[in-house]
Amino acid sequence: MDRIVVCGWDQRVPTILEALEAHAGLHAVAVGDRQPAQLVRARSATGLACYQHVLEMLRTVPAGAVLLNTERGAGECARVAAEQGADLLVVGDVLDGTSLRAAATAARRHGVALVVLRPALRSAAALFLTGLAATDRTWRPRFAEIEVVDDAPAIHQARTAVALAARLMPETPVQVLASALGGDAETAEVLSAQLRYASGALVTFTARSGDAAVLTVRGESHAGRFEVTATPNASTVALRRRGAGGEETELRDDDPWASEAQRVLAVRRGDGTDARHAPAEAAMLLALDVALETGDVARVEDPGLRAALRLLDGGAEERTPRRGSLRLITG
Repeated sequence: MDRIVVCGWDQRVPTILEALEAHAGLHAVAVGDRQPAQLVRARSATGLACYQHVLEMLRTVPAGAVLLNTERGAGECARVAAEQGADLLVVGDVLDGTSLRAAATAARRHGVALVVLRPALRSAAALFLTGLAATDRTWRPRFAEIEVVDDAPAIHQARTAVALAARLMPETPVQVLASALGGDAETAEVLSAQLRYASGALVTFTARSGDAAVLTVRGESHAGRFEVTATPNASTVALRRRGAGGEETELRDDDPWASEAQRVLAVRRGDGTDARHAPAEAAMLLALDVALETGDVARVEDPGLRAALRLLDGGAEERTPRRGSLRLITG
């Protein structure tokens, strides 16, 4: 059983920790949060050691992984944890683009695993649709409309929608246009955005707060039309191929946090899917923030890998012999 520490407490954390212990072999040993009231709740729920100085906790409490569940100071927490050799498990709907990019950079620079926990994408409907788009390019959307509803702030649902778009589309959008209803991005009741791609494809999404959680995706591709719906109790998939009849299937959903915890094992053993997607998701979220703030079309920054210097332990006392040469010729 490996050890995990928690940065940032909310009402979901006990469920997450229970799943991680049962399915990923991770046992919580400490909780850090800058808010005293949250530490009181954490202590009452878990009985674990609690720290208000989160960075000091990360430097002094030995752990193989950290659960990053805070937006405030998330980038610095990710850097310090990765320096200590801890794998990064980040709760995806909590982190903004800047924090997600910082976590991805820290994981890459220090050679630790990065897991972006997004339970909404563990529904059978979402997994079916992303799997279909990944294995059959004719089903990749030319147009898709995503709607995400949950009881969390709308910006959290928007981050889930962006992550889903990143898995459905083989390319990163070039432009984002967005608007908010009922306040700024952090307090808005509804967020709506348009993702425009160089190929001409279009993805729109609506994210809003609501009592009943639901994820709906509808759209069309070269192969035909599709519509999937996921609720806490069931998933349905409807496909209508061009020139053929339609089919509708109801799929069984597993516990989303248990599914995510099982995926943590795969990532810690070398699956780099989240690390590959994270830069594109971060670039889209940063453009979304600009579009919401300005009301104008925002360009998406190239999410290509940034240079990262890693210092490897050596110990050699002699120079190795030269085994060849490289010449660069430009015309």
